[in-house]
Amino acid sequence: GSVERVLCAMGPAGRCSVVLLFACLVLLCESTSPAHPQDAEDTPISDEEIAACATILTDEVPDPAVDARWAEISGGPPGMRIWGMVEENSATSVFVVTGELRNVSLQSVVATMEGMELETRREWDPSTVELKVLGRQGEDDIVRWVTDFPWPLSDREYIFRRRLATNEDGSVCSVTRVIRNAGPVVGPPGGALVRIEDFQQRSIARMKPDGSAVEIGLRYRNDMKGSLPKWVIQWFAAIGLPKYLNQIFARCQVLSATTHPLAAPLPPISPAA
Repeated sequence: GSVERVLCAMGPAGRCSVVLLFACLVLLCESTSPAHPQDAEDTPISDEEIAACATILTDEVPDPAVDARWAEISGGPPGMRIWGMVEENSATSVFVVTGELRNVSLQSVVATMEGMELETRREWDPSTVELKVLGRQGEDDIVRWVTDFPWPLSDREYIFRRRLATNEDGSVCSVTRVIRNAGPVVGPPGGALVRIEDFQQRSIARMKPDGSAVEIGLRYRNDMKGSLPKWVIQWFAAIGLPKYLNQIFARCQVLSATTHPLAAPLPPISPAA
């Protein structure tokens, strides 16, 4: 396109200057990002939040014809549909994922989607820098998850609560909610990390009555924290999420085809040592 022709005409020195300028602009946007309000109380995940996961597959599927902010995103695993939107004048993206995965077990889907593979996660998910359960408060795990962002962006750190619940019908619901004021829990973020203060994920996974597939519903909200250009956020939405879901599907197939312990019935989650 025209951009590529201009860059080629500039020569190596000119292209290097453009890249450095872009890096400086991105870092400036990150450093000038407004702080998220800290007035929200950090409360345990409630039974009502868990129960609300059941509506993802029925009442929360977006319709772009009704709300033009939503757009369907292609490139996900077979049988899955993805919708995304970017909130106006922010770096906040919202996604809804629904559909079914075949030839996988319910246990492998839950273990993979909810980040319970602490020892092997980095082997198949290169975006994971660190994933660790810090401890437990009531029914909630307290988790630290550091994800890699491409240069020149800083890596993101998530400190969140996560609660899993198995319903009478065998479906598994999960709520993950960031701890906005995480300093008293883990101290300040280290190095050049950007700590996320607005993140929530709700999900439900259940085996179809005939056992042919696992039905999945996922609603995900994430403020990447930074006054980034909208096209950058849209690039992450169009490329990053479908790629991530395909990685999850591939990992579920591996777990379901082996005697890996995560393919067995889920044990109770115990406090971290």
